[in-house]
Amino acid sequence: MTQNAAHELESKVLFALQHPVSQTERGTLAQLLAADSMRQVLDYWDAGERVLLAVLREGGGGPAGASQLLFLGCLAALDAGAFSGFLNEAERRVKSEGAEGGRALELVLPAPLACMRTLLTSRGYSHVYTYLTLVAEVGLTRESSDAEWRDVDVSNLDAAYACYRDAFRETAVPVASPEEARAVLLGADPRPRMLFAGGEAAAVLRVAWLDEAARAAQLRFVCRNPRFRGQRLGDRSLTETFRILRRIGASSVRLDVASTNRAALDLYDRWGFRRVEQEDVLRIALSSDRT
Repeated sequence: MTQNAAHELESKVLFALQHPVSQTERGTLAQLLAADSMRQVLDYWDAGERVLLAVLREGGGGPAGASQLLFLGCLAALDAGAFSGFLNEAERRVKSEGAEGGRALELVLPAPLACMRTLLTSRGYSHVYTYLTLVAEVGLTRESSDAEWRDVDVSNLDAAYACYRDAFRETAVPVASPEEARAVLLGADPRPRMLFAGGEAAAVLRVAWLDEAARAAQLRFVCRNPRFRGQRLGDRSLTETFRILRRIGASSVRLDVASTNRAALDLYDRWGFRRVEQEDVLRIALSSDRT
């Protein structure tokens, strides 16, 4: 990476940290904003100042293969005209992907931009599902005695990614590219953990600090191999999650889950998670002749 590219990446990360519209740690921001053929950064400037920052992940939005626009930072409330111009550019990029027929674009609408829902509806966007943010306290019970968990490393990375890919294919959650997922799995601290069963990856989980000073952590994902249904993978994964959280000294943990994932919501309810925030996901079909 050249010095100019590194400086531009740093400026985008700092903007997203200073004016967040979603809770994302620095390492994940850097991965999202780095140059990659699977991602495009869109930012809106006003009078020489960046006021809006988002990442467009092409063809990554759930089983329908929709592209997904993820908002990362917003300096101030945008007027409808500015937001329309921003959407025009995002839609133009999705339509120019080169496939025949129509394309779909999902827009993750965080609370600070909820005032734009009327505009989005008028443009043909409709609500699909909601990302719910849940929080739980880290207690002193449920200590793990499960010896089948191990750290993800270079020796089992491919198995971990396969489990991640197969788990998210069945949900509305975007599946990261192999390069992105492997970078996250190897670069995370603390290390992601993987559950082996019969020589195959049955589950993978990753926790990260959200605010270390406040002892607040985040469960970034829990991936359960669909071929191992009925083996209490959810409870085993959360048992291991809370063991890691106690080890690193976290007092609370957050996670995001799609409102359509009823099995996961039932699991988290049993473990004492409560709902604190939500981000709506809206979708539009974009045909090549749409103006």
